[in-house]
Amino acid sequence: MRWIHLYTSLLLWPWMVIYALSGLFLNHYAWLKTNFASIDPNYKIVQELALASGESFGTEREQKAEAILARTRLAGARDIISDGNSIILRRAGGDYRITLEHDKDVITVKRKPFSFVNFANFLHFQRNHPSCPANVAFGLIVDFTTGSTLLWIFSGIYLWMLMPSKRLAGLSCIVAGILLFLILVLLCWR
Repeated sequence: MRWIHLYTSLLLWPWMVIYALSGLFLNHYAWLKTNFASIDPNYKIVQELALASGESFGTEREQKAEAILARTRLAGARDIISDGNSIILRRAGGDYRITLEHDKDVITVKRKPFSFVNFANFLHFQRNHPSCPANVAFGLIVDFTTGSTLLWIFSGIYLWMLMPSKRLAGLSCIVAGILLFLILVLLCWR
């Protein structure tokens, strides 16, 4: 049992560190942003593309976003938030804001410089894009990390049950954990 804990933790520590840090960053984002200007850097214009006369990108939002990304050479694995004329493109190396400005016949591409906090949060919320093998592999490793975490928990409970001298201390920790969890869920539910 111990070798499972040892070798899976040695293999999966980067994912556990990212989830731990991003959880910390998400909980304390306002404080970090107030005290560290580099946490959420401002967007900077990286390119402006003139639209050809009558150039169109379709009418469906997803189709339009894909066409604009192809035109700006930013197609690929990503998270997109789009309202049709403005796209937020989230990537591990930095976020992009791409705006289609019909009145000026231009596409403006702004990029937010790299920030470790944004990078950790991006990885925390990474979605599986089947078109990108790296994203599929990342998703599988996250699934393995989740399974390993559950294995660590249940094997820890099993090992605790094998130690009669530690049962009272272990039981009090289990009960305290359950109560604390339930209290916080109820308080957050309101």
